[in-house]
Amino acid sequence: MNCCVIPGCGNKFQLYRVPNSGNNRFRQWKKVAPVFGTGSERICSHHFIETDFVENIRKKLKSTAIPSINLPAERLKASNKIGCCVLGCRSKDIKNMEKFPSMTSKAWLKWANILGCAEANTAGWKICQKHFKDDAFTTVTSRYLKNSAVPTKKLKRPVKIVEIHRRQIKQIPTEQCLLDHDYVKEDVRPKSNRMCSVYGCTTKTSKGVFLHKFPKERIKMTAWVHAIKSGKKPTKNSFVCSQHFHDSDYNTGSNILRKSAVPSQNIPLTFSQEVQIRTDDPYKRIVKSFRKPKDSLNSYETLEVSGNSSLEITMQSTEVSQSDRSGFCAVNAAQWDKTEN
Repeated sequence: MNCCVIPGCGNKFQLYRVPNSGNNRFRQWKKVAPVFGTGSERICSHHFIETDFVENIRKKLKSTAIPSINLPAERLKASNKIGCCVLGCRSKDIKNMEKFPSMTSKAWLKWANILGCAEANTAGWKICQKHFKDDAFTTVTSRYLKNSAVPTKKLKRPVKIVEIHRRQIKQIPTEQCLLDHDYVKEDVRPKSNRMCSVYGCTTKTSKGVFLHKFPKERIKMTAWVHAIKSGKKPTKNSFVCSQHFHDSDYNTGSNILRKSAVPSQNIPLTFSQEVQIRTDDPYKRIVKSFRKPKDSLNSYETLEVSGNSSLEITMQSTEVSQSDRSGFCAVNAAQWDKTEN
């Protein structure tokens, strides 16, 4: 952030970094300023007092300065050595050393001609301040923030971080005419469209009901298929709900099934698969079912004809043909007994 984080300030000069959230100083800063310790926050100098700073005054060499004093008159006046590069100078004080200009700068050629090292590689060379005049330096004052400094000036108080909560819907009272009805107040809709694969069971995931995948091992998966009496091969979307397992099939205190668990509760009595048999006619399908056939229809019907005559029709032990898709009964004409008065 390139500006002060204090609300209403926005200053972009003399900025100081806010301590990180893991630093002990950050706790003190957070009490007085809206900071989060992300590492990119800055606070300007207007929010600190004078005693929070420490000043460092030093001399800085001007960019146009050239060494001109205390130089020997000999050729090859400079060399690459520890300390000052001028021959005959024994100064090794690092604080009083100045770096040699870059070889790509314009000042380098002037320095090299004066020191007699135009053909040498001057990378890393240094020269002491004794070889420059006083007017070649400028005074620089640097201000540093103390480690114990905390912003205390021009802060808008109180600073509060308000947490925004989700809006709650106002509860509407139930009308008097609906109090005698048992309406469901909780939303019991399933969270997923997945459904139990057991025939006749339409259970989905809800409160207290769980769906379990078929085991990946072939032997265990086959045992589950035979247990629920399903001839279909399970897919990745096939599940068996918890209503088909006993409490002893689960690990203690969890909803995870034991490795030896097999569905054995609320299982259908017969197989639910319908096998489709192919025939030569592509438009004709014969369906073979494993379900129990329905009982024969035993019914008696009497039809009365208006007037003095009546017609009594009796149908005994007539079986409905399952292969007839048209919905009519195949009845033997010889079984009809007609009487006339």
